[in-house]
Amino acid sequence: MATCRDGMAFDLKVLGHTHVTAVNPITEPEAAEEICAWAAAAQGRKAAALAVEDGRLASFASQVAGMLPDPEHAPKLNQMTGSDWLAVVDALRYNRDSCRLVWSYWYKAEQATGAQA
Repeated sequence: MATCRDGMAFDLKVLGHTHVTAVNPITEPEAAEEICAWAAAAQGRKAAALAVEDGRLASFASQVAGMLPDPEHAPKLNQMTGSDWLAVVDALRYNRDSCRLVWSYWYKAEQATGAQA
């Protein structure tokens, strides 16, 4: 990461961190997990918002619920925590074909926010 002023400004814009605030996932795994969960939650909320805008919330929500470890007790989309969305991220990595609707909105959210799953 850059240490000069312009480089740090670029890193902050593109990555959301500078060399001062960045976290090394090897030496600081708990902080890295927390950041990952936050990013997943932010992107999940954006994906849900996009589904609402397109009138597809019910289908999106049912697919999301099915990807959680305990679908019977899945929270409502507006109550999902970072770890809930992180479970969805894990499911999307391995089950893209079975949850195409969520994957498409997750991808749209990634494009809209610049986040990565």
